[in-house]
Amino acid sequence: MIDNLTKGIHGIWMIFDPRLVLVGLAAFLIVLAVVIHMILLSTDRFNWLEGVGTKGEVPVTHYVAPKAK
Repeated sequence: MIDNLTKGIHGIWMIFDPRLVLVGLAAFLIVLAVVIHMILLSTDRFNWLEGVGTKGEVPVTHYVAPKAK
């Protein structure tokens, strides 16, 4: 059974060049990361370059529970 599996995997790599697949995968991941960062930078809430939101509000980073009486 394992012999059949390795023949199948080997057959896939005989069709696709592993170097080309890895370069394509790396290029896709880099483009995806840039797109996600540009989307985040275009929002007021997640733009870390301009600091506090452009409307002057302080972003809420975490919730602090009120003290019990």
